Amino acid sequence: MGKLIELILSDRETIQLLLLARHYVGLAKEALQRVKDTSITVKQVAEFSIKYRPDSIDAENETFGHIASAAIRLATIAEKYENNGRLDLGKNYRTYLKEGHTIQETIDEVSRNLSEYIHILFRDIVGHTEETDKEWAKNYAEVREKVRPEITLAKAFDAVEKLHSKIEGELLREGMVIDC
Repeated sequence: MGKLIELILSDRETIQLLLLARHYVGLAKEALQRVKDTSITVKQVAEFSIKYRPDSIDAENETFGHIASAAIRLATIAEKYENNGRLDLGKNYRTYLKEGHTIQETIDEVSRNLSEYIHILFRDIVGHTEETDKEWAKNYAEVREKVRPEITLAKAFDAVEKLHSKIEGELLREGMVIDC
C-alpha cells in the first residue's frame, strides 16, 4: 500500500469531510427542488439576505448554504492533498492567477470550468477576507466579484455535485473505503 493511501485511510477527518460534503450535496438537491427560479445567482441570494434578513430561511438561501457547505468541505480535502501529485481534486483559481494569467483570463477559465474551481471559490466567497493593501489580494477579490454574478443556483449545484463525485472517485481509486 502506498504512503498516500495509508495517509488517507488513517485520516478520519478526510472521510468525515467527504461524507459531510455528500450529505450537504443531498440537502442542496432537496432544497433546489423548492426554488422557484434556479436562474437566480448566488450574488442575488446573498444581496437579498443582507438587505432583508428574513426571520426564516427561504429555499434559495438554504440551497446556497448547503452548496457552500459542501464546497468548503471539498476545499479542505483538496488543500490537504494538493501537493501529492497523484490525486486530481479540482483546481485553485488563486494558483491559476499566480501562474501569470490575467484577471480576465482567470475569470474566463473559472467560468468555463466552474466544477473544477467551485470549492475554493465558494470557500473564499463565504468566509475569506484578504489583506486589501496587497495587489494579489485585490486580484483574487476581483475574480470572485466578477465571477459571482454569473453563477446561478443551478450551475453552482451542478458544479459542486460534479466535483464531489470526482473527488470521491479519486479517493476510491486510491483505495479509500467510504461507507455510510
